Amino acid sequence: MKAPQGKPSHVWKVICKAYSTLKDGFSVRIGNEASNVWFDNWTRTEPLCTKVVYDDIQGVDLTLSNLITGGKWNLGKKVIILNDEVIKSFISHPPILHHDVHDSFAWDGNKNGIYTTHSAYAW
Repeated sequence: MKAPQGKPSHVWKVICKAYSTLKDGFSVRIGNEASNVWFDNWTRTEPLCTKVVYDDIQGVDLTLSNLITGGKWNLGKKVIILNDEVIKSFISHPPILHHDVHDSFAWDGNKNGIYTTHSAYAW
């Protein structure tokens, strides 16, 4: 998260502080699976293209749907070079499929995936 231009407001500082505390409570919901494996920030940390040498990126148009079979990651499905850090990114984000929504983040503290203050205290 980046602060807007100029001096950050008090509200923005509180949002950033809350984000760093709560970010682990969100997971990726893979919906229409259109997110790009390399360039979309579906891991919550940073796009995977920042974790590999550019020469190692194969299939720049590869989407998450290309790597999911039967609701599980199938990293052998495509011929791609994955270092240990990238493999860890996949393993730590199991593909929870929701075909009726776009790829998004959901709050794990609520069954419906919507963040509320009450659910944060319970989390």
